[in-house]
Amino acid sequence: MSALRLLAGYPQAAAAVAAATGLAWLMFPFFELANLIMTYLLAVVLIATRYGRGPAVLASVVSVAAFDFFFVPPYFTFSVAGTQYLLTFAVMLVVALVIGGLTARLRLRAEAARQREERTAALYAMSGELARTDAAEDLAAISARHIAGVFGAEVAVFLPDRDGGLRVGRREGEFALAEEDLRLSRWAFEHRQPAGLGTPTSGKASAAYLPLLGHRGPLGVVGVRPGRRDALTAPEARRQLAPFVNQTALALARARLAEEAQGARIRAETERRVGYTLAAKALL
Repeated sequence: MSALRLLAGYPQAAAAVAAATGLAWLMFPFFELANLIMTYLLAVVLIATRYGRGPAVLASVVSVAAFDFFFVPPYFTFSVAGTQYLLTFAVMLVVALVIGGLTARLRLRAEAARQREERTAALYAMSGELARTDAAEDLAAISARHIAGVFGAEVAVFLPDRDGGLRVGRREGEFALAEEDLRLSRWAFEHRQPAGLGTPTSGKASAAYLPLLGHRGPLGVVGVRPGRRDALTAPEARRQLAPFVNQTALALARARLAEEAQGARIRAETERRVGYTLAAKALL
């Protein structure tokens, strides 16, 4: 949940309690106090479902205060005439907090499941596109586009050059490359380990650099610069990113094997033609 939406949840929590109070006021002449409490619990559930735990806690506390102020004698004061109402307030608050917490937890799990489903679908789509080409530049472009779209990040895919260094095969977004970025990408390539954001290696960096590993060595590096620094520091976020990196590495390994096979066929054809030529000259 975004910070802006979370902050918007607090005034919404107060508004929901106000609406519950208005409904309870209409019910007050006809129903017992226990029934009025249900309207407040409903407000807490709605806030927890939409905005999460923090606003739900606020709605729980304000609900108890509003119930005391408007419906417990003496009315329109926070004084309590009977001690039995203190137990009512305590139970009401505990129930509201528990319901709000459980509802918020279910909402988070549902949101996490939805994100996993979306990322699985995106991974499947990326794999299909990667399977349709053997050009390293095209593979880098496909990978960078999908990773940037799924994780809301700037992405750069580094590929080996002929001199043994790294070059930028593709960039998505304004991935500005400073000297530190080049150093970290090179370190990740040479050591075959992640570097940058979320790692002991220059953890203050703004981007994470993940090596693309094949069976015979590194094939490149993916640099991911998220919109928020904490977006890739959690283990769960790294686990979700790993399949995209692995699929890119597998595609690059396949492209390299196809290139080597093509080179072997060309060499074999060249040798065969040379052999035919030498044989023809020998006959002459």
